[in-house]
Amino acid sequence: MPNDSNENYAEQLEASCLLRRRFRGGNAALAELYISEIENERDALRSELTSLQNSFGYKFMRLYGSIIDQTLPDGTKRGELKKRVLNLLIGSS
Repeated sequence: MPNDSNENYAEQLEASCLLRRRFRGGNAALAELYISEIENERDALRSELTSLQNSFGYKFMRLYGSIIDQTLPDGTKRGELKKRVLNLLIGSS
């Protein structure tokens, strides 16, 4: 049995592609609709980010990160190790 959320995502993706094609065609009404939907998506993401920032886990990790920074100061062997680990985590070497 197909997953409803996957089907819904596929439909949304197809509609988005169609809207982009028409947007490129110069239809002003569709361009306004597209921009409006982008703004709605931005607002939803901003709201979600705010909720995450207000969560206990986020606040705990900020506190924990602060403690790590104090424990592993820059310019020390531990600080250099911390820097290397962070660079590996973010994908640079």
